[in-house]
Amino acid sequence: MSFTAPMFGKMTVRIAAVREVSIHGDVYFDLRIETESGEGMVRVAEHVCGVRPGEGQVVEMSFLMGQVQGVVVKER
Repeated sequence: MSFTAPMFGKMTVRIAAVREVSIHGDVYFDLRIETESGEGMVRVAEHVCGVRPGEGQVVEMSFLMGQVQGVVVKER
């Protein structure tokens, strides 16, 4: 199975890999994540992360219209 971002709500995921991307000076993180239903990729703007995401972290992501609006670290 593969990951499909929910339209809204929260989801707990494990970060398997992180890659920093700069687009016109704005910083984003491409995250390879693992969920109960599979794995996938999601791009997160730096400003929605409280701290820099790291491999192995368990985080809670908030979604609105299929886009990540917040990332809170649950486990390091």
